[in-house]
Amino acid sequence: MRATSQHPVCLLLAVLGTGSVRAAHAQAGTCAAHGATHYICGVQGPEDLILIEGTSWVISSQAGQRQEPGGFYLIDARTHSFHPLGPDFSAAPDPIFSKCPGPPDANAFGAHGIAIRYRTGGRPQVYAVSHAGRESVEIFELDLKAKEPRLVWRGCVVAPERLSGNSVTPLPHDGFAVSSFGVKTDKESLAKITTGQVSGFVAEWSPKAGWSEVPGTEFSGDNGLVASKDGSTLYIAGWGDQKVHVVSRGKTPVTHQEVPLAGFHPDNIREGPGGSLIVAGQAADAKAILGCFTVPICPVGGKVVRLDPRTLALKTLVEEPGNPDYGGTSGAILVGNEVWLGTFKGNRIARVKLK
Repeated sequence: MRATSQHPVCLLLAVLGTGSVRAAHAQAGTCAAHGATHYICGVQGPEDLILIEGTSWVISSQAGQRQEPGGFYLIDARTHSFHPLGPDFSAAPDPIFSKCPGPPDANAFGAHGIAIRYRTGGRPQVYAVSHAGRESVEIFELDLKAKEPRLVWRGCVVAPERLSGNSVTPLPHDGFAVSSFGVKTDKESLAKITTGQVSGFVAEWSPKAGWSEVPGTEFSGDNGLVASKDGSTLYIAGWGDQKVHVVSRGKTPVTHQEVPLAGFHPDNIREGPGGSLIVAGQAADAKAILGCFTVPICPVGGKVVRLDPRTLALKTLVEEPGNPDYGGTSGAILVGNEVWLGTFKGNRIARVKLK
């Protein structure tokens, strides 16, 4: 989640450097476990997380008020050490992104929602929603041949005026889709979200057709977003109405199924083992969550569930009560036998062993 420039606590942070890996820089006594929850401390604003397939590396976004250079963090899941990951912005845009005006300001860039595309015969691509100087999706090539993963900027797509970008997911044929938590030009978006009214949508971009809004994706606080491998289905977290929406893409009429989520506002969605989806969010009322924008660390509880896309059955993985050191869970991934939790307002990643 993120706050927009037009509304300081609006549209929720949809909420809303390279070098050798260094140890997490928390001092003793400031990173103690809370019950079964352990931490990787010093990671600022880890709103979204990706585990790179076949490796022990995790990439974290660096959302909100950036405090370190890079825009991402690179984390070693074996040692829990990390450092800011600064992309190489020196390359010219790939021809597929011919309308991109050039690289963002490397000193201001910070990633929000992130996603990865694995390509047969090519390097993976990382997509990042960015609000630094322009509302855009920035595209990077992921180089896994070196000792540590490297990100090389390959281009951008500037967002249309209405879009308040949140999450991003790859689509077939080099396209992608982006959720819009609210409408950037609608001053009533926040009021609509907090009362569960329709506020946002999903837009998609393709090299041939450019931008278009996806029919049937208008929900309350469109947040986390994952597309099926063939691009025929979108899984959308409705933050305001506390549901996961399953919507067909490219089909007339549009089909739509709802999965109610008891007791939490879903934020990010991430792919899990066996085709499952991992849904994470904040377990508190909307007013308490929005109040986190005025404090350094969000203390509200969180919840993580596993969703079976075939049956739409849910299984609870983590119920995190929150505490003064960690809360505001915004996303989750499975790393070995642990669930790693990110937050939209805080300075650490939480780790909880699976039962």
